Amino acid sequence: YFGQQVRIQINLIPVSGEFYVMLHIGFINQNDSALSFVDLAAILHDVRTPIAATMSLLETASEDPTLPPNTAEDYFIPALHCCKRLTFLLNDVLDFSQVLAGKFKVNYTCFHLENALKDCLQLLDSLAKKKGLVILFKKHENVPEKITTDQNRLIQVIYNLVGNALKFTKLGYIKLTIAMSSDPKFIDFIVEDTGIGIKEEDLNKLFNAFSRVGDYDNKSGVGLGLCISNAIAEKLGKKITVKSEYSKGSVFQFSVQNHVLPEDNSRRARRENFVPLSQKTLVRTKSKFSKYSRSSTV
Repeated sequence: YFGQQVRIQINLIPVSGEFYVMLHIGFINQNDSALSFVDLAAILHDVRTPIAATMSLLETASEDPTLPPNTAEDYFIPALHCCKRLTFLLNDVLDFSQVLAGKFKVNYTCFHLENALKDCLQLLDSLAKKKGLVILFKKHENVPEKITTDQNRLIQVIYNLVGNALKFTKLGYIKLTIAMSSDPKFIDFIVEDTGIGIKEEDLNKLFNAFSRVGDYDNKSGVGLGLCISNAIAEKLGKKITVKSEYSKGSVFQFSVQNHVLPEDNSRRARRENFVPLSQKTLVRTKSKFSKYSRSSTV
């Protein structure tokens, strides 16, 4: 496929008050009917760059105080949400290609858990409101404020699970609960909904790639979200488990290990060796980057 021209077309289409993103990718003037998955992932990796630039421009434009009333809420914010949803879809495809190639890697960072999750849920809340649903969030008090894991991958799993719950819930709520696991190294994430539930014979098909289960009305998506979410959850801690009662709702749960990075310990050690500011004096230096530097007194 190298050397051949590729056509990528992204359309933002308003339908009944919602915006839908349509992504068309294909070869120009060639006979093969489809791209291999690795080729597609390589293309999508480059697609993320213009999408990120578009999101930045939309965020800047939506904050312009000279905009006419409701312009940001009616146009810029929905368009920004669509770009973010498309980014999650691209990440699913890219991560799945890494899993297939055996190159999936976890990037550990320390971050504020509740803030990260609320940003994700805010994106989904606009979809919930249009369906007359409510998204509930509860974090147990013994869960630490900051944890160390792969933030982007964790948010990706939460987005997929809550997004799926929204698809198949017509009345009621979707609830995200965060609690400490029986093993203190792990944190449990539980997504519960009052949706249509899953038939028992379909449970073992949920995490198959590109699969559609049952005779449900909603067939949107590519059937990849749960598959890659389960693979990510296993890398971060433990696989996703499902409990469901048909016509009453479902509960999805997975656990993430809270890692402590080696540099965290070294930073703590350095802090312990710091001299209190009251025992220091400021001396003038000739550095062109800073007017002052701190020097310990003897």
